[in-house]
Amino acid sequence: AVPAEASAPQEDIPVKISSVVGAGTLESEIVVVKFEGEGQLDLASWQLKDENGNVFTFPKLTLYPNGAVQIHTVSGADTVIDLYWGLGEAVWSSGETARLFDSQGNLMAMYRVP
Repeated sequence: AVPAEASAPQEDIPVKISSVVGAGTLESEIVVVKFEGEGQLDLASWQLKDENGNVFTFPKLTLYPNGAVQIHTVSGADTVIDLYWGLGEAVWSSGETARLFDSQGNLMAMYRVP
């Protein structure tokens, strides 16, 4: 077997960044993270990163099969389906790659912003 590149996501947990919406517009920017596996996925201390050093660290949150959570760039009150980064300017731009890392720093998912 050919060793996987460090830049390739781990495949053992079926979690993905399903979309990045409203890139470049602070009020409407949302990243959707979806869990497509069995059981439950604890996202506590997972991180969502852009290419410019911005890091969103997940609070204690559990996703269930086919569950999803939206990460809003703006401030707001976190719920089980909506998390708020609390930034004052847009993070995402077209062509940029969003990356999702687990609590151990393993790359779990990538998404190229359209």
